[in-house]
Amino acid sequence: MLPRRLKLPKAFSLNSPLRPKQGRRNRQSREPFPEIELGAIFQRSSGAKAQVNGRILGVGDTIEDARIIAIHRISIAVEHHDRIRTFTLD
Repeated sequence: MLPRRLKLPKAFSLNSPLRPKQGRRNRQSREPFPEIELGAIFQRSSGAKAQVNGRILGVGDTIEDARIIAIHRISIAVEHHDRIRTFTLD
């Protein structure tokens, strides 16, 4: 004979406050990625620099609440609120 299922009160539900909520995120509530215009990339002995929105920046520098996390030969990687985008020279 199989055991009967017990009916537990709602307080014993499996929805833990530590478990991430399921479902889709509201994409419109996310802050949009800032406008980034990559003008040039310079390779220097002190490290690579990039011209971004008219400013010369290096890895770790920020522009419009976004941080440059990598500078490559023809592209840069930028992080903004846990999102990363790559911008390539035209």
